[in-house]
Amino acid sequence: MAEYNTFRCPSCGQFVNDTMTSCRFCFARLDADTAMASMDLQTRLDEAYRSASNTRILAGAMTTFFFVGFIPFVGFVATWAFRVTFLLIPILLIVWFVKYHSLNKNLPEISDARKYLFTTLGIWAIYPAVYILLVMLVLLGVAAVQLSR
Repeated sequence: MAEYNTFRCPSCGQFVNDTMTSCRFCFARLDADTAMASMDLQTRLDEAYRSASNTRILAGAMTTFFFVGFIPFVGFVATWAFRVTFLLIPILLIVWFVKYHSLNKNLPEISDARKYLFTTLGIWAIYPAVYILLVMLVLLGVAAVQLSR
């Protein structure tokens, strides 16, 4: 069974395969060079989307690790997994923006990928705020105990 590669038609944006000589939607002529360039772009768009999606999934796992960290015995491992993912997520965000910043933001794949990344950033940013809040509560508790003596 033959495998076909798909790409967006440069004229209408509909997906066509690499065996076609003209678009079946707008009837624009498709030459081999245009098809190859479009397939390369589509591959890069797919990689960008997949990378952003995986980073968003990792942010969800980080949240799970955070809460599992409160369970006795298994919490120790989950706490370390949380710390690793907490440090890894900003690195992955930076790598994504460096690698794919030149892609057109109006393309649907990149628009969705950017939504995933900003959601990931929002999830990630919650934890420093929670940590600061917990530290402040502990310090206030210690201060209250000192004042009551």
